[in-house]
Amino acid sequence: MNGLSTKAELLSKLKKSQLLGIAKKRGIIVKPSLSKNEIADILASRLTKVEVERIVARYTRVRAEKEVTEKVRVIEHERKIRERVEAEELVSSTRVRVEKSRDELIQDILRAIRLYDYPEEELIREYKRRTGELIEVKTPTDILFKAPQSFLEYMYQMFYTTRTGKGIVYRFLKWLKENDKYIGYLSSEKPESIKIGTRLTGKTGAEHEIDIYVFAKLGVREQIKLGIKSVTLLGMFLEYFVECKSQRKPIDVNVISDFKGKVEDICESRKVELTRFMVVSSSDFTEDAVKYASGIKVFGKQIELIKESLVGQFVRIFPAEKR
Repeated sequence: MNGLSTKAELLSKLKKSQLLGIAKKRGIIVKPSLSKNEIADILASRLTKVEVERIVARYTRVRAEKEVTEKVRVIEHERKIRERVEAEELVSSTRVRVEKSRDELIQDILRAIRLYDYPEEELIREYKRRTGELIEVKTPTDILFKAPQSFLEYMYQMFYTTRTGKGIVYRFLKWLKENDKYIGYLSSEKPESIKIGTRLTGKTGAEHEIDIYVFAKLGVREQIKLGIKSVTLLGMFLEYFVECKSQRKPIDVNVISDFKGKVEDICESRKVELTRFMVVSSSDFTEDAVKYASGIKVFGKQIELIKESLVGQFVRIFPAEKR
């Protein structure tokens, strides 16, 4: 009787629906109207202690895995909210008086949109987010001429200051096109291989947002054209991960560590010949962040730390650039 009570106690840890499923699977007839404890008593009388322990262990493990997955999802969601709030606070705290007329603001913004290949759909999303208005697809000129002064000032600062908005993503991509022969080639020949703000699923099932993601396969002719010495007949894969940060405070170890965990979850273990991992910032990197980056590698590659020294101009802090 004592053993029966022990088995019933173990089974009572499960949900009623789970107990009904176990009974159905094993051909044990129980009435759904019975209470959970009554169903547990019936199963305890029909199952051995070993069977009960295995069943409970399996369901407990599945529940624990679901709880971990849910915790990861909640943490990721909270992080995104926190970053959004910080970004909004940053915009408010760094906003400066723009001594330009409305027409001058519009012309400067249009010039930046062309210069940085800023997507039209992104401008529409930004307009909705900042004003709360949903507008039909129009040209950037139409949107800007309709926009309130506050939106124009926000867009101007996003493009023309180093510590406001998401403009750093587009400024860095433009700089990368001009200073990296592979990205320069892909931007003209395979533009679809370069994605901004894309979401990738890792091996844990969690989704991660990558500010700039590049993935392409280079054929033999392309490798020769780009001056690659060790030509691979089956094709060579190229993959870039870029995290962009626009903030006043220096980038600390946590940003580098989070980025490392993100790309490791996405990449797992695979061979990609030309890979770069970059953290780009409008502010400085702390000494500890540089030390941490110098002491780690992601699949044999170092994480590059790059700072925007002037608007649209970038310098690699680590590894130090060769002179």
